[in-house]
Amino acid sequence: MIGQSELPLDGIRILVTRPAKQTGPLCSLIEKSGGVAMRLPTIDLQAPDDPGQVEQICKRLTEFQIAIFVSRNAVDWAFDLFIDKADIPAGLAIMAIGTGTAEQLKQRGISNVCFAKGSANSEAFLELSGFQADVVKDKQIIIFRGQGGREVLADGLRKRGAQVRYAEVYRRVQPRHDEDIIHKLWIDTPPDVIVVTSNEGLQNLFNMTAVDDHKQLLRTPLVSIGKRMSGLADQLGFSRLPVVARETSDQGLLESVIDTVGEMNQ
Repeated sequence: MIGQSELPLDGIRILVTRPAKQTGPLCSLIEKSGGVAMRLPTIDLQAPDDPGQVEQICKRLTEFQIAIFVSRNAVDWAFDLFIDKADIPAGLAIMAIGTGTAEQLKQRGISNVCFAKGSANSEAFLELSGFQADVVKDKQIIIFRGQGGREVLADGLRKRGAQVRYAEVYRRVQPRHDEDIIHKLWIDTPPDVIVVTSNEGLQNLFNMTAVDDHKQLLRTPLVSIGKRMSGLADQLGFSRLPVVARETSDQGLLESVIDTVGEMNQ
């Protein structure tokens, strides 16, 4: 049996900022590697402002040739609230941004999923051969996402001649945490590494942290799943740029956390 001292994250505190229902798998991997998983959700997910409108769009899936799910959240909220596997037309091509989203679709019984390996972002997705102008021109495409997401994907597809509609199946809000609890976290048990998976989550973490505790926050190394967070981290004043996970999976995040801890100990 491997001793505790031989585990790669022996006693290292990792702050996980994902929504509450999504922290389990990553926290489990951290703990199996000897780390201390600290759960502090910086995004709360809720039903969309107008569920009726989303429901009406989802009843018209036969009108679309392509459906794109931009995140695991989009998959879960779409299938939990608005659609069933039986509702998916046989000819509807299902696409996912990132391996995690593709895996979530497979868990819902959707096996034939196209996705971009590596970077889980719209830019990488638009580089796929199946999304060039000669393929998507005049196609009807539905994008499942949260309210107020980026427009890069839809704009890129529209420029290539596609007709794009959104199914905004959830909304993101900043959760409320006791200020004293967050202050105590930074003073008594400050994390050694922070895992952030969206710009909004990073911004919320900054907002939720008292100004007097910003110094501790901003010197803590970040591990992220996308390069876009580098600009925000620099803008907020972090002392170093985020380490971007090689893969957008929980395993990819864990490996990057381990790499970061190794660099810290050199």
